[in-house]
Amino acid sequence: RFAHLIRDFAWRKNNIKVQTESENGFYYFKNAGWYIKRTSNYEFAAKAGDNKESHNHNDIGVFLLNVGGDKIVTDPGRGEYTSDYFSSKRYKYFPPSALAHSVPVVNGIVQQEGEEYLCQMRIYRLKQFYDDKIVLNDKFAFDTDKNDFTEHFVFDVKPTECENGLKIGNTEMCYNVSDFECKINEVTYASHYNKQKTVYTVDLKHIVKTKTVETKFEFNIKNTWKERK
Repeated sequence: RFAHLIRDFAWRKNNIKVQTESENGFYYFKNAGWYIKRTSNYEFAAKAGDNKESHNHNDIGVFLLNVGGDKIVTDPGRGEYTSDYFSSKRYKYFPPSALAHSVPVVNGIVQQEGEEYLCQMRIYRLKQFYDDKIVLNDKFAFDTDKNDFTEHFVFDVKPTECENGLKIGNTEMCYNVSDFECKINEVTYASHYNKQKTVYTVDLKHIVKTKTVETKFEFNIKNTWKERK
């Protein structure tokens, strides 16, 4: 696996720009279905695409958030490579499964693998960006009012419940706490090279069953870049 590394050195440009400070801006990679945004306060990424990619994870609609250089909403990354990891048993492992990613669970069913499970950047998971916060809106539309759903999040640090929602490091995730039952779990798994890693998952089960539901989560961000300097 060294060939691509040698290529990077052999084909490198002489006018490489060295980044000395945080740069603002966003990028949208249409073919890959990735949206990436960076500001002086946070870094954000969201993914569409489908679930039949090379080394696929069931993560359509997932998003990641770093604040002040710290991981907040995270992705566990790759798991330990075994023969089963690349077989039909792949999604029984935590890292590539939907439960390792911040995506909803509907009627107790997690997101599945396959090309038929796909998404494009659209309004069903809407993100609004501000200098000091990110607002996440999910919209659910069912045929009857007998369905249920759970908003599922994965954090790098252990969250604590507070009056308006959850506190994750220097970030507060605010939502209507009366609409949800909150369950916080600690998950330890084997990552690449069999190193043990731990993340924290949060299941917010929506209590009221209706045909149409819109949820709103505000990630209020404290500027920590200046504090570190």
